[in-house]
Amino acid sequence: MGRVDALIWWKLAAALVVLGAGVAGGLAPWRVARMSRREVYLGWGNAFAGGVLLAAGLIHLLGDSADGFAALWPDDGFPWAFTIAGAAFLLVLGVERVIPRVPRMPVGAESPDPEADAVAAAAQQ
Repeated sequence: MGRVDALIWWKLAAALVVLGAGVAGGLAPWRVARMSRREVYLGWGNAFAGGVLLAAGLIHLLGDSADGFAALWPDDGFPWAFTIAGAAFLLVLGVERVIPRVPRMPVGAESPDPEADAVAAAAQQ
């Protein structure tokens, strides 16, 4: 019974850690809303959440997708899954960061966003 009791305590401790992380994550927006520089912190939180979701999607789906393409075309050695994932990432980047800024920018003006500047300059060449 000693090993079972120790295992139950580890599970209880893990459950409490998960509960604490969930409560802290749920209360964080209310705390940030009362801060003076809330836009900066909310932007960081949004970027972190987007990175977590992107990483989770790539980790869990990209390997299976590469295996699926390899099974579909066994003689083709080209990494189709990785190419499509990269193109989709660049498409989403363009839709979210570059396209909304292009009509508002005068010709030759630089926007405050260096990513938008780099993509717009590459598109003009």
